[in-house]
Amino acid sequence: MTEDINWEGFLRFEIYTKYICTDHFQSFLSGALAALDNINTQIHRECSTDQGQPNRRLISKYKPEVQNHINILIRNTGVPYKFNFDDDKFCFTLIEPAYFFDTLPLVDKRTTPIPPDMISLMFDVTRGLDKQLESAKDKLKSYQLEVQKKQGKSASDLAFKPFATSRQSFEDIADAISFVALSDTEKRENKRSRKSIAKKMDMPYSSAKSKYQTGTKIIISGKIHKYFPEFRFE
Repeated sequence: MTEDINWEGFLRFEIYTKYICTDHFQSFLSGALAALDNINTQIHRECSTDQGQPNRRLISKYKPEVQNHINILIRNTGVPYKFNFDDDKFCFTLIEPAYFFDTLPLVDKRTTPIPPDMISLMFDVTRGLDKQLESAKDKLKSYQLEVQKKQGKSASDLAFKPFATSRQSFEDIADAISFVALSDTEKRENKRSRKSIAKKMDMPYSSAKSKYQTGTKIIISGKIHKYFPEFRFE
């Protein structure tokens, strides 16, 4: 029973830890870090020794620019980063959220974009949950039917074909993202091609190419974000 409950949390963890090794994620993270380094360099050039108030104004001057770079990082990676100003080192730093091994992750819309194919509902945590959950189930079912109809599904499809929300779909996503991460890492660090990786894995190159394209499409479309674990700032 425990294994059935925890598989989704495990696969969300697996998908995310592989995703952060992909070129897509690394390129946006590197871009944000480089932008912060440039801003910090500019701040050090402009700051005055032992002049607290002018330096505070200097920090405030650059905060909107830093926030803009963080927003770009969040929008393109789906990871809700924050930033802080380190008074000791006198520089802006990037804060990475902690991620948790869980199912049905809670999402804070203030910091995390809602992924494609997802919808948010509001719950009143000061009231009993049973009736709210019953209502939420009805609303979600109604919304699912609307989505199916917009996708051109027929009446028989709506009646007899279930949504693809099985463990297998999570495992397929994890498998594709793992291969993208492996291919990108090997190319960056060891200059190895996908063809050589496929050969070592005893995998037909056509299968390797298809798996990489599938994983890349999921990443670039943003659909991967709905498979992430829960993020929190401690």
